[in-house]
Amino acid sequence: MKNILGFLFISFGVMVALKEEYHCKSYSEIFSKMTSSDELHKSDISVEDQVIYISGLGDFNQSDLETASKEITKVFGLKCEIIDPVKTTSELYVTNTNRLDENKCMTSLNPKNKTVYVTNESLSSKNRAGAAKKNGKFIIISNTSNNVGKTVLHELGHTLGMDHCDNNKCVMATHNRMTCNGEFCNNCKTKLKIK
Repeated sequence: MKNILGFLFISFGVMVALKEEYHCKSYSEIFSKMTSSDELHKSDISVEDQVIYISGLGDFNQSDLETASKEITKVFGLKCEIIDPVKTTSELYVTNTNRLDENKCMTSLNPKNKTVYVTNESLSSKNRAGAAKKNGKFIIISNTSNNVGKTVLHELGHTLGMDHCDNNKCVMATHNRMTCNGEFCNNCKTKLKIK
């Protein structure tokens, strides 16, 4: 009897986790999504349910939050919600500098949902405009390069499973401030399933 109860308890926990992972409203929808071949190859984008949260971090401009929101909605069709700003503390900085350490920020802030933090402060490397982990939920954008729109698309691309692109005109390329046209190349659009 203990084994049966243990199995049921574990099964229920797995179903709850899958319901959240697949952004489903019912358990029958989980089975449908898990057995659909299209679903197995999709990126992390679930346009219907996913909300991208945007917050100021330390010193920031409200207009940059609005720019990030507009770009994400325009390109991905995702809903964005601007939330309360976060104050910085000394633990978030590279030791003995005034530059934010993106890894310390990621660990300390640890958002439960995809969240873009926008700041006017420099990141650990002076030329770094943003940071995100592949398939992660944390994005940090520094406005020191005045490219919030392009940078937020690039970093959100990483959280949706994208690697860097070899096409210098693509927003997913690295070190392409002079050549980037602010859009994803056709190859990246195909991978992201966007137009």
